[in-house]
Amino acid sequence: MSKKPNSYEALRKIWYRKLAKSGFNDIEMPDGRFKGLSTEFTRDRAVYQYGGLEAKAEYHRLASWLLYEYAFESELERVIWEYHVNGLSIRDITQTLKKVKIKKTNRDFVHKVLQKLKQIMLDKYVNK
Repeated sequence: MSKKPNSYEALRKIWYRKLAKSGFNDIEMPDGRFKGLSTEFTRDRAVYQYGGLEAKAEYHRLASWLLYEYAFESELERVIWEYHVNGLSIRDITQTLKKVKIKKTNRDFVHKVLQKLKQIMLDKYVNK
């Protein structure tokens, strides 16, 4: 009689080995996000959508200005905006803040802060 694995990880390793032998290529990474698909779509659409790469560069320039010129209501707000300016996603910002034990942080909270600050940036630099 064969020895049966008793843990999820052991079973997972066995099945992933079987899948790899059969030629299966999983499109998900271990954390649940898709491999490459989102970046491929973003890269291909960046040229055509929302004004292309020039618009993204202008957005980044304005976001950087706001980071250094604006009087943020809190240090947490400033840190969230700084992470955003440095290219972190809402998910990554949330995970980073949770690692340093910021309790009230979730994706919805980070999203609301970013939306508020984006509107402030637009009002300050674009909608004069």
